[in-house]
Amino acid sequence: MISPFAQGFTRKEHWPLEELPELFPGRVRFQVQMKNLTTFRVGGPADALVEPGSVQEVARLIQWCRQHGVPWLPVGRGSNLLVRDGGIRGVVLRMGSAMGDWRAEQKDDLVRVWVQAGCAVSRLLREAVRRGWDGLCFLAGIPGHLGGAVAMNAGTSQGAMEGIVEALQWVDPLGGLVTCQRRDLLFGYRSLQFPEGSVIEEVTLRLRPGHSTEVREALRAQMLRRRAAQPLGAPSAGSIFRNPPGDFAGRFIERAGLKGLTWGGAMVSERHANFILNRGWAKASDVLGLMEHIQMRVAQHSGVHLEPEVRVVGEDG
Repeated sequence: MISPFAQGFTRKEHWPLEELPELFPGRVRFQVQMKNLTTFRVGGPADALVEPGSVQEVARLIQWCRQHGVPWLPVGRGSNLLVRDGGIRGVVLRMGSAMGDWRAEQKDDLVRVWVQAGCAVSRLLREAVRRGWDGLCFLAGIPGHLGGAVAMNAGTSQGAMEGIVEALQWVDPLGGLVTCQRRDLLFGYRSLQFPEGSVIEEVTLRLRPGHSTEVREALRAQMLRRRAAQPLGAPSAGSIFRNPPGDFAGRFIERAGLKGLTWGGAMVSERHANFILNRGWAKASDVLGLMEHIQMRVAQHSGVHLEPEVRVVGEDG
């Protein structure tokens, strides 16, 4: 389903999607298979996908969607996204490399970096090594774009986005530009509270100056820890369930004897039980079926209800 942040959408047959290529030349595609735009490699087609090239285009697209009653769904690299087999109705607004620039300023013991939401986390880490920025090492091995990392408060036991974000700028559901300082941002476990339907445009990071060699070694050490504990090479969406307070979802799944369990083309990872892998032919329905089975078995075994961490969108096939 499309997120219910807005009401009063018109019927699909009234959506003038054919206007989009003229409004956003070279940035519009129709019937895009979302399985090609998510790390899970599953999902049906989106009616239309637009990749804006500026914050003005983001605002213009949102205003156009509101004017014509067309639902829109902001996405990034799709690293925490499970799209159902029926695909996504309306417009997918994808923040990509066209909005992936950054700039930095260093004063004494502070490095302030302004980064557009479409910047890949991997690119930001390369710049951290090159320039000796300290404070980003917890992001090693986390896929996706920075906007998504902030929206999910991505992190590990070594740190999370809430610890380095100084300010945030987004386009709200009315098409207006909002800037919010860290003291007014409400981060939670793998979450950030801001108006649904908004699109993160720029993040201001507060980092520390360091030495390139030390940053490189810290990133390498974090990456080795991830590779030892997680199945990074197979299509997945990372952790599939949120960790219950004071414990780990993977521990409950493993205790229920579910490692290696298959459901169609989906499988519980043998390496990390809180990862579901696409064996190469999985459908979204396979992943969802396996998720429901895991929830049922864990509840029966330990009395714990696991909440999905992955974002599920779209319609059933």
